[in-house]
Amino acid sequence: MSVLVFTDLHLDKTEIRKLTVINFLDYIINYCKNHPEIKSAINLGDSFHTPTNKNAQFIPVFNKLKELSEIVHLYTIVGNHDTSEKNNDNTLVETFGAFGTFIKNSGTYEVEGLGSADFLSYTQDATDIPNKSNILFGHLEVDGFWFNPRVKIENTNFSKDAFAKYNKVISGHLHHYQADDKFVFVGSPYPTNRGEAGKKNYFAIIDDVYNIKLEEYNNAPDYITIRVEDFNNNIDYTNKIVTVQISKKIENFVKLRDLLLSKGAIDIIPEFIREEIVEDEAEHKINTDEGIVMSATKYIQEIKDDGIDNNILLECFSKILQECKA
Repeated sequence: MSVLVFTDLHLDKTEIRKLTVINFLDYIINYCKNHPEIKSAINLGDSFHTPTNKNAQFIPVFNKLKELSEIVHLYTIVGNHDTSEKNNDNTLVETFGAFGTFIKNSGTYEVEGLGSADFLSYTQDATDIPNKSNILFGHLEVDGFWFNPRVKIENTNFSKDAFAKYNKVISGHLHHYQADDKFVFVGSPYPTNRGEAGKKNYFAIIDDVYNIKLEEYNNAPDYITIRVEDFNNNIDYTNKIVTVQISKKIENFVKLRDLLLSKGAIDIIPEFIREEIVEDEAEHKINTDEGIVMSATKYIQEIKDDGIDNNILLECFSKILQECKA
């Protein structure tokens, strides 16, 4: 027997995310139907991107979660995005208790398909760790792991030593899959923003002796960023959320948007950027032999930007110099 684990759905107010969540829940519902040895499902938190999402956006997702709970017993904990209250209050996320077991803070439960298990919703207090069974499911920040490929978790209240009693610690919160010794961060089942583009997406199956099997989920939309001028017709845009960087010629974006939609993109987001000014570096090299003020004045005179009046800029520079002398 076994349990299915998923985390960090981050339902927000967009239609794209609502459909992404529903499609993923449909996928794991069918997976559970085809694998009757799965007796429970565990949601490790951050079901919502913010705790103020509107009920209307949640209703179809609520119905899918209810459908899942009719196949397996559903356990849900609270993530940091689910609530803005220290006591984890959020009326919306607490509705999960209508069709399963909702753990507001912490608890120990007999989980069908697994046995005794501890649960810990998001907290910054290490004394909240239950330490009553051999496995912990949580929404945690643990020193040494990574928020993303650039930002490492350091100086939190949770060192790895704080979980010494457990044989396994399974957590949400970090969107990229990570594993180290007893710790496993499952990761979100799809990219939740374009900074997560191209990552591998998983949910997990855990058996009653704590073996973990990762199931890759490949049906989610991914993010891609292009420039209007650099459109590549050979890229597969199917099921992509495309950010199009635009510096000028807005009519090109309109044409490109229609073309991308015809090639399977599901959303097109314009991003207006300032066009880079490429100039001869020699024109702006400051020659300290003739004095900083003279060199800076020449530099300002040579600036070429449609949005800058060189004369006004020189006047401002002159006033700054006078203030400094005063």
